Amino acid sequence: MGKDTINKWIISFLSVGKRGFKSNFDLASIFLLILKRLKTGVQWRELPIESYFEKGEISWQNVYYYFNKWSKDGSFQRVWLNLLSTFMIII
Repeated sequence: MGKDTINKWIISFLSVGKRGFKSNFDLASIFLLILKRLKTGVQWRELPIESYFEKGEISWQNVYYYFNKWSKDGSFQRVWLNLLSTFMIII
């Protein structure tokens, strides 16, 4: 899954801050790291952050923060339901 696909189909359904906070990080890369964690089962500390963020501007704690936030506020559920409804219309 590429960043363009994530930006088109997923990012708009993930929550942002209550006051319209705009993240300084690339949310598509964070989402890809979360998918990598879920797929491989690697520990949070062992995520290959350098391959997604070249300058090391983010840590595994930041990735975990977004995972925890999106899990608790129902963002992943909104993404899943949107993808299901979109692809059911296409089929």
